[in-house]
Amino acid sequence: MPRWVTVKAARVNVRRGPALDLEVLWTYVKPGVPVEVIAEYDTWRRIRDADGGTGWVKAAMLDGRRNVTVRGSVNTAILGAPKADADAVAFAEPGLVASLVSCGGAWCEISTRGYDGFVSRDRLWGVYETETLN
Repeated sequence: MPRWVTVKAARVNVRRGPALDLEVLWTYVKPGVPVEVIAEYDTWRRIRDADGGTGWVKAAMLDGRRNVTVRGSVNTAILGAPKADADAVAFAEPGLVASLVSCGGAWCEISTRGYDGFVSRDRLWGVYETETLN
């Protein structure tokens, strides 16, 4: 059941429960943010975000594209090859959203703001620990 998706629309309300008349807990104002689907009910999906917050959104407001968020409290190097001693092609600040291109072993390939490269899997939120993507 758990799976990764992204916020599809420019404004997405996250509600306390799976109904339009329930309280809005927060609103996403930028498409592409990765979230984890942790439950389903009819046309609703319960999601968890990078901060651990949970709530319900309409399934139509989510997209199957795979994005990740850079974790941590310091900038993370985006490397030119999947190895720790590779040259950095850019630096990503915490919270940056990037497209997930592939993932295998300890490294994931991402693309963001015109830069493509590799980041250690443990520095990303939006990919499972043992997941492989090609």
